Amino acid sequence: MHRLTAILTIGLVCLLAGSCSQGERKISLEFRYKPGMKLTYDQLSKRNTSVIEHDTVTHMDTMSYRVGIEQEVLRFVDDSTAEILETDIFKYVKPKPKDSVGPPDSVTENQQVTLQMLPDGKIVNFKFADDSNMPRIAYIKNYYEQGIPIFPSGQRAPGYSWTQTTKVVLPDESMEASTTFLIKSLVREGGYDCAVIQYEGNMLIPVEADPADSTKRSGVDHIKTSGVLYFAYTEGFVVEQKEKWKIDGDRSQIRKGKTVNFKVKTDYDVDYRLVKVSGI
Repeated sequence: MHRLTAILTIGLVCLLAGSCSQGERKISLEFRYKPGMKLTYDQLSKRNTSVIEHDTVTHMDTMSYRVGIEQEVLRFVDDSTAEILETDIFKYVKPKPKDSVGPPDSVTENQQVTLQMLPDGKIVNFKFADDSNMPRIAYIKNYYEQGIPIFPSGQRAPGYSWTQTTKVVLPDESMEASTTFLIKSLVREGGYDCAVIQYEGNMLIPVEADPADSTKRSGVDHIKTSGVLYFAYTEGFVVEQKEKWKIDGDRSQIRKGKTVNFKVKTDYDVDYRLVKVSGI
């Protein structure tokens, strides 16, 4: 995924002189966007996937890809909601069939999404430039609701934690997804005073069938997440984020008129870094 799969965690180090300790220093966590601001990030993602059917691995693949991400703050739609245009450029090597010859193909793909975000990080609206893939958009919407951290209000010190819980409605039942965030420390990172937030949690994301897919493939992803995020608390933006996803996916599809169940297991590693800032 693009930056939308990138999540927040923060580390804090008190640099005050004298007898001040980290536990005594308090900071505010909020995005401080303003029109004209541009943030450029580099994201490297690595993925390992296995497909399992009747206890047998039927397919395995490994893939890595790099994403260049630019976030441009367009305007404020009201006193607190920033509208941000995010442009993602994906670069990856496309595997070739076993019986083909020659080097694999290098692929570049572009994607744009407009986000409306509150200072605490909550995304209240979004729209892709290409909104034809509704199952993908539904998946991302669930990710925004479950996986994006919403910062606590007020002044907080290292050691403070909070938990976000979301009710997830599945076809046969309702369940809860939750993630716990911890302000671990205050540090100097990438030239900025940062809060380091560690987090662990789980997400439950339905996979809707694509109307264009005659096999009606669908299911649900059970996702365990862990990561750390460096947040520049004075300037109000993410400096770096490292995250791991462990996905256990339940799937079904129609084959020759019969429903076939199988599992998809995926490990993701994501490294997301700020490379340039302008307009601040």
